[in-house]
Amino acid sequence: MSAKSAFSIVGLAHKVCIAAENEGYTPELLNALAERSGLFHQLLQVQLGRAEVKMLERVPSVLEIIGMIRIPATIKQFVAREHFVVDTSRKARVKIVWLGDDFDNWFLNKTEAPAAGAKLDYARLTRLMTDDEIRKEIGAGCEETTLAAIWALMERQLNGESGILLTNGYANIFYVRDTNGVLRAVLALWHAGASGWDLSAYSVSDPIRWNDGRRVFSRNSSHPVIV
Repeated sequence: MSAKSAFSIVGLAHKVCIAAENEGYTPELLNALAERSGLFHQLLQVQLGRAEVKMLERVPSVLEIIGMIRIPATIKQFVAREHFVVDTSRKARVKIVWLGDDFDNWFLNKTEAPAAGAKLDYARLTRLMTDDEIRKEIGAGCEETTLAAIWALMERQLNGESGILLTNGYANIFYVRDTNGVLRAVLALWHAGASGWDLSAYSVSDPIRWNDGRRVFSRNSSHPVIV
């Protein structure tokens, strides 16, 4: 600041700090404001009547985040055909009553490499949405999960017990790449009458709208990369 400045550093700084504190500023926020001179220029334009402030109405997310679940690392290859088997006997590792044709064609020949652990967010759809709309809401880099992650969750509820996955007949929605690297929507739902899991797969470009109340799984934004 120039020595000839008419500003009284101590007096003005005190007034600004008191005013900021009264409005809820923390020292960190006020310091960030001071370091961004462009913001002061914008405030000046408002004070001189050359601009005005308009409050933006925040649009609520159509995905209602419920929580986050940790998926353990895998130390061996995950061979889809060895896990996703129709079997509702007492010896079944996970009771599966049905595998859709597209799931068979797109995923049963897939083998996933060992992977580090992951964090998955799970959220409730609050309205009818297509896969494209859901994926845009999730954000690029966080939509993709794995077959191993789906299996890990199903193992925790192998008999349809209550847990992270819905077991009320509503779909649990995941986005997974198939054997050709194409991203697909994979749905897992529990059939109480048949006492088993039902797995199906759909093209993400299908115009199907999933009903509200369904559960969507995606990678936590702090852990977005498939490794």
